[in-house]
Amino acid sequence: MTTYKLSAFAGEAPSVSDRALSANYARANFNLFLPSNEFRPLRTDRRHSACVQGALSLYRFHRNANGEVVQDPNAAIRSYAQELSFVKGQINDEATERTYQTTNDGSARPRAIDTRGNDRLLGVVRPVKPVIAAQVVDEFTPEEADNWMYGDFADAIRADILATVIPNEGNALKVRWGDDGKSYAGVSQNYDLTLPTGIPGSNPSMLYAVVTAERASKTGMNTTKLGALSHAGGWAIPVSAAPYAYPFRWEELEQALVLHQFPDTSGDRSGEAVFTAAQAGKLVDAIKGYVAPKASATKLRDELDSLVKEFAALALTKSWDVPASAPVRPKTPTSPQWITTGGGDSQLSTENPEWIEYRAAMDRYNEALEEYANADSNAKSQADSLNARMVEIQQKAATIVASIGTQLGNQFTALIDGTAVVGDMLTGQGGVSGIVGDGLVERVVDSRFYVVAFVTDWGEESEPSPITDMVEVDANDTVTITRPGAMTGEALAARNVKLWRIYRSNTSTTAAAWQLVAELDVGVGQFLDDKASEELDSLQPQFTWTAPPYRMDAQYESENKPTSGVNPFLRGLVGMPNGIMAGFIDNTVAFCEPYVPYAWPVDYQITTEYPVVGFGVFDQTLFVGTTGNPYLITGAHSASMTAIKLDSNQSCSARRSIVGVQGGVLYASPDGLCLAGQGGVEVVTRILINRDEWQALEPASMFAVEHEGVYYLFYRGSGGGCLAFSLKDGWKLGHVDLSGTAAWVDKFNDLMYVASGTDLMECYTGTALRVGRWKTGVATQGAQSILAWAKVYGDQTPTNPITVRLWGDGELRHTATFTNLQPQRLPPGRWLEHQVEVQGAARATTVVLCSTSDELKAI
Repeated sequence: MTTYKLSAFAGEAPSVSDRALSANYARANFNLFLPSNEFRPLRTDRRHSACVQGALSLYRFHRNANGEVVQDPNAAIRSYAQELSFVKGQINDEATERTYQTTNDGSARPRAIDTRGNDRLLGVVRPVKPVIAAQVVDEFTPEEADNWMYGDFADAIRADILATVIPNEGNALKVRWGDDGKSYAGVSQNYDLTLPTGIPGSNPSMLYAVVTAERASKTGMNTTKLGALSHAGGWAIPVSAAPYAYPFRWEELEQALVLHQFPDTSGDRSGEAVFTAAQAGKLVDAIKGYVAPKASATKLRDELDSLVKEFAALALTKSWDVPASAPVRPKTPTSPQWITTGGGDSQLSTENPEWIEYRAAMDRYNEALEEYANADSNAKSQADSLNARMVEIQQKAATIVASIGTQLGNQFTALIDGTAVVGDMLTGQGGVSGIVGDGLVERVVDSRFYVVAFVTDWGEESEPSPITDMVEVDANDTVTITRPGAMTGEALAARNVKLWRIYRSNTSTTAAAWQLVAELDVGVGQFLDDKASEELDSLQPQFTWTAPPYRMDAQYESENKPTSGVNPFLRGLVGMPNGIMAGFIDNTVAFCEPYVPYAWPVDYQITTEYPVVGFGVFDQTLFVGTTGNPYLITGAHSASMTAIKLDSNQSCSARRSIVGVQGGVLYASPDGLCLAGQGGVEVVTRILINRDEWQALEPASMFAVEHEGVYYLFYRGSGGGCLAFSLKDGWKLGHVDLSGTAAWVDKFNDLMYVASGTDLMECYTGTALRVGRWKTGVATQGAQSILAWAKVYGDQTPTNPITVRLWGDGELRHTATFTNLQPQRLPPGRWLEHQVEVQGAARATTVVLCSTSDELKAI
């Protein structure tokens, strides 16, 4: 006998074959309420209102413009063609339901909206660096005198020095040779060498040995190697003798010094001459001594003197014997060398006298030639030695002149590079007491800085401006602060700035702080600060309260953009407990200041290894889905967030698939639907849907919501559709005939909405029930068996029947329509394998198929 009692209408397992399906799974589960074990069709949907075509985001306020709570399901729902995130602000006594919004492609800056129609950029624009001006009472204090003397006055003297030094440009000789024809800083005398004046092509740093062409030839001077210039029918041979010095128009400098007066801020001394003629002369002497060659150059100058003196002697007077012309070789005689006399046996041969004389002449020639060769070799050796030594002297002299010139240059650079050296000279003249004298006023100087912050009409305060330059004032002085503009260049009215706050640094003997000086209407352009420290308010500026972060595209110039998109702005906004909001850019997770949604300190940012795809929130934990490993970030405060990289390679395929559920977050990965929680990541659909089937649904297209304990997952692949997962008592999978581009759950009214085309549908609130369908797997018996009776325990009626279909051995054998609780006879037939399908819009508790009436009665 065979009995099938179907009372637990299980979920689907698409990847399991019909014969392998156990009683815990079904072949089909369509349009049924999954948390129930009954055959319980879902209600149909009703059209709520129109929406934009292809809407990707939905949102509704639950307060009206008066701040009254409105729990009306028919109230308007906003639809957007962009993918947006909305987070209701956690703000005390905020009755306009202020909500924060990001575009999730990062194409626009985050915004703040509310029920009164406000729609503005999130964050408060930061001021630029304020301009301040101190109004100092005319008192000449020791500190002011010191600052003036070693600051402006020293700089003025430095300017006099620069104005009276003889520059090199156009004065090439004057900066090396004095009016007496001697070098300022080179050789002590010229040693009969000629100045470069009048020698065409000459170098002003050189002295020249002017020699005749005859002497140059006689001594074998290598004029090319020696760099000689053609001059006066002979040659001018150079040697370095005078470095570039720094001569001054000393009388003019002294005259300039005596013209300086005390500044207008010097009280009674204002307008008086600073220096007497004697003091100016002493300062000029100090400057002369500073720019003159120092002791370290004395040895170099002595060495240069010795070299130039030797050079002059070599070039002008050095001589040696030079042989006359070479001897002439005797001519060979043209007559026969031997003469024959007599005849017959008595012939005699005698040498021709011409040849005898020729041999004697050759002996004399060879002796003369050897003597000439020795003399010529000696002369050439002398010439080579002369040339080598002169070149050596030229090179050494050039090196010495360069060294002295470097020292002089360094001295002059130190003299004019700032005011340190001039300051030392003023100190040598007696400093403030010696030059300014008595009558200085002692005062207590306060070194201050200022910052400015903007405040919106919502009471939001910006990150303070860059700190001003330091200003030093005493109790009698005042400071004027000019209201700065916005760092972004925007008009303050456009960013809803109503007030500006001025903060001042205040330092005591034990601590330093910033304190509020004044809060002013943005229309006030300047403020005169004459407040004493004890009058300041204790309110402090928030230096870390920056506006929402954004990526600076400049850092990616000529490079690929990050994988999360080319747009630079904060995206993916979610709300967390304790007034915290989180958003991301690329692989950076940012958190706002708790309960301060417009402030996003940089110190609160956390970087992930992979670009972020989206967020989900459960308990006090932020789930971060990335293109690689997911992360969990936890913490009670934004400043103490801790990131944990999960040991899972289940990346997030779709941001809109992330939904927070009890104990974790559900999201679509490339392998299936994942549950991420404190225990890690689990692919919950692994035994239900294999990877190939899942990929066919196009995970990247998925978006989801959770409603009534069911996770509804919309997909675009395989023709599109909606999977439903029950979160209770295990993972129960079904299908629902929903389709659309966006879904949203109104938690206030506990309603679910889907945007489909231009219609916004309110799900499961229609007057009728959907047609549900549920089908078993294949049940195989040990032998062929017969099923004779079928009965449905449900709410079926003639107008709302339930249909039961029976397959036997793979073929549809019978279709029964039930309009009441009466059992029905099944047609005869025996089969090894059975499969049952239930379909209808009525609710059913149990469906029974059995072989006998006794079995039917026993149920």
